[in-house]
Amino acid sequence: MKKIIFIFLILIVAYFSYYFYQQRKVPLLKKRFLPAGFKNQELISITSHLTKINQNETSPQNKLQKEFFLEIDYPTNGITVNQSTITLTGKTISGAEVFINDIQLRAKSDGLFSAAINLEEGENVLTVIANDDQGNYLEKEITVYLETLE
Repeated sequence: MKKIIFIFLILIVAYFSYYFYQQRKVPLLKKRFLPAGFKNQELISITSHLTKINQNETSPQNKLQKEFFLEIDYPTNGITVNQSTITLTGKTISGAEVFINDIQLRAKSDGLFSAAINLEEGENVLTVIANDDQGNYLEKEITVYLETLE
């Protein structure tokens, strides 16, 4: 029974020690690191300003490297065409390296890319791969059917 009371007292002392430590933590920092005559309102203003700067730096609009993606605008998967040459168009991040089957190109500054593709009669599988300078890559595959008019 004495051991239980002793453990209980230790837990109470530990709890109150932690509680008072947390209560004193902020005032100690203010006293130690703020110049004399510095007001709490000025500290709040500086803190909110720094918070706004930090939020702006991490916002998606301000990231230098946008999220990596690959879109194929034309042709759509499963389309049937009657011309033996089509222009594949798409979009990815600026400057990404793009491969369309055996054709290599680089996306423009706005991320757009295009290439003329020669098709054979029947089913044509087009593999589009994009990779960035950080080693990320994405791959999409579409099928285009060529049926020429006789």
